[in-house]
Amino acid sequence: TNSCTYIQLKKRITSYSKYAFEISIGSKDFSKLGMTLNAGNWDLTESLLTDDTTGMPPPVKDALLKLVLFASGMLKTPN
Repeated sequence: TNSCTYIQLKKRITSYSKYAFEISIGSKDFSKLGMTLNAGNWDLTESLLTDDTTGMPPPVKDALLKLVLFASGMLKTPN
């Protein structure tokens, strides 16, 4: 059997609509992270990747989690 079963787009719309905003914000966070890495600004880089005192993940980690959830939603089979 083919493990790459075609999934209708309408079944993926919930993943698109649920994570589109977070992914667009996350892409900006990743761009900022890349600029700080290229500039060698290690203090700012650390602050972008370190959890704050509230226990919430920083925006870069949160965006990565949303991308994984989006990918999972895109790979769901109709079974």
